[in-house]
Amino acid sequence: MSNLVIFDMDDTLVGTHDLIGASFEHAVAKYSHLKLEEVDVETISGYTLSMMLSRKVPSNCLEEALDSYHEYFRDHFDTTAVIYPSLKETVAQLCETVNLAVLTGANRKWTEITLRESGLSDFFPVVLTSDEVKIPKPDPAGLVAIMRKFRISTEDTTYVGDEAKDIRTSRNASVHAAGALWGSWEKERLKSIEPDLVLENPVDLLRIIR
Repeated sequence: MSNLVIFDMDDTLVGTHDLIGASFEHAVAKYSHLKLEEVDVETISGYTLSMMLSRKVPSNCLEEALDSYHEYFRDHFDTTAVIYPSLKETVAQLCETVNLAVLTGANRKWTEITLRESGLSDFFPVVLTSDEVKIPKPDPAGLVAIMRKFRISTEDTTYVGDEAKDIRTSRNASVHAAGALWGSWEKERLKSIEPDLVLENPVDLLRIIR
């Protein structure tokens, strides 16, 4: 049994794949001459939002573009984000017996919108974002920092994520790696790298952790 379960956020806790792409397209279109027909979210995964927008909009418009991204993301969350069946109930049960945290490559504002609008904020006392962890996944720095906050060992920690890089991050930190297939856009790739735990549905966490 793990005493600490750390979750990735996007497409693990909440399905935001399409919303991320649409928000990025909106911000770029508003502050750049570029017209993006469709954003391949996988191509921007692993980079900070500021870094990706800085490649598409003039530097003097970056802050406005960030604000535009966040506003669009917030305003369209209810109609575009996917709330996974049983996810909130599973997290609520887990928090009664284990410590919970979030490690995400999203920035702080984006993360706060996602957790607040999905009703998940109260379950996670520790949340680290790209604003606090400057070295992105698969570097283990974020996981190590969370374990230190809780004073919990690698043997008692599980990281749950939807991407192959989340599994690599887990291995780099020497913690248990759990592949969340319910929101993954790379299910076969995720399974092929053989995470310690393969989770088809959020409720599978209850059977494995307890």
